[in-house]
Amino acid sequence: MPLTYAGRVLGVIVLSKLGIEQFDHEDMRLLEVLASHAAVAIENARLLHLERESALRARSSEARQTAILRSALDCVIAIDHEGRIVEFNPAAEQTFGYTREEALGREMAALIVPVRMRQRHRQGLARHLATGETSMIGRRLEITAMRADGSEFPAEVAISKVDLGGPPIFTGYVRDITERRRAAAEIERALQAEREAGERLRALDELKNTFLQAVSHDLRTPLAAILGLALTLEREDLELSADVSRDLIGRLAANARKLDRILSNLLDLDRLMRGVVEPNRSVTDVGALIRRVVDEADFLIDREISVDADSVVGRIDAAKVERIVENLLVNAIRHTPAGTPIWIRAGLDDGSIHLVVEDAGPGVPEELRRIIFEPFQRGRAEQPAPGVGIGLALVSRFAQIHGGTASVEDRVGGGASFRVTLPNASLDGVAPSAA
Repeated sequence: MPLTYAGRVLGVIVLSKLGIEQFDHEDMRLLEVLASHAAVAIENARLLHLERESALRARSSEARQTAILRSALDCVIAIDHEGRIVEFNPAAEQTFGYTREEALGREMAALIVPVRMRQRHRQGLARHLATGETSMIGRRLEITAMRADGSEFPAEVAISKVDLGGPPIFTGYVRDITERRRAAAEIERALQAEREAGERLRALDELKNTFLQAVSHDLRTPLAAILGLALTLEREDLELSADVSRDLIGRLAANARKLDRILSNLLDLDRLMRGVVEPNRSVTDVGALIRRVVDEADFLIDREISVDADSVVGRIDAAKVERIVENLLVNAIRHTPAGTPIWIRAGLDDGSIHLVVEDAGPGVPEELRRIIFEPFQRGRAEQPAPGVGIGLALVSRFAQIHGGTASVEDRVGGGASFRVTLPNASLDGVAPSAA
């Protein structure tokens, strides 16, 4: 007898060895009823089994989902179509400072989005629901998020959409990238430092080449003159008159002094750049100092220098100020044609000593007025001026150790006007030393 249910055969009932050779109509009817009930029972058992299996699978799936959410390192926040939170995993609790119970049902924008950005977030959600616009879906974005205590941090977020036939659910995977940003900033700082170090090395290499070229020339010139003059005086086969001997000896001394100035400048610049020079101040009459430098300067021969320096008393390092005056005068002579007028003056104004050296030469172009006070800068590259290029650098640095400044501007009437300002320390009633 077949066991049928809803047109499907579930099985059969087989009767045998009953001692009955033939079943009558009533027997058949009884068997049909029995088969019908058996089929229903079997189908009910099957459906119950399927239901139990489905429930077990659902519980297992939910358990797996819960385990995945709880073990996720990233924050997982799901919101409904109204923007309200429907899932908030442990990583989100730790990152944002809310418990899951505190977060569920609240609007995400009001919970973790800074106030200034909430309206934009709400407009983006509304635009997607109205138009299906997907610019925010499936992309990794960097945003600013907010914790429960109001502090903000950079975050990376990826948004996905789950559509099961009803209102959609949006899931955001959020990651705090504060450390990533910090690491990126550190890498950028390291790269910048490396670039700057490379630039400094290139600049030092150029400086070295410039220095060697300039120094080799400037040292060789007086050395060659000294050697030539000394060899001439050494020769016993030459009968030199007293006047010629005096002239040779004078030229020998002048070149030796020139060589001494170059070497002194180089040594002073080295000490200044290493920061080992401090001003040795004493009360000095700057006007008398200037007049003495002009009177004793052998390099001013055949040059007319106008001096306007009355008694200007200040507490200064006299040796350093003397070098300032000397280097400014050497610079004026080196950069002006023979016979060009040169003026030097000193005065006291607003508590500071002002030294000014002016000439009627070609002047200093605007683009060079800052760099000429740097070491080994000798004017335009296509027309470099003679000399090592450290005289004005010493002027600037000697002024700086006094707390002062050095600058250049156009002279009224044409030419250059070099100006040095030295703040005047208190004299404390001490009489000036002799210049």
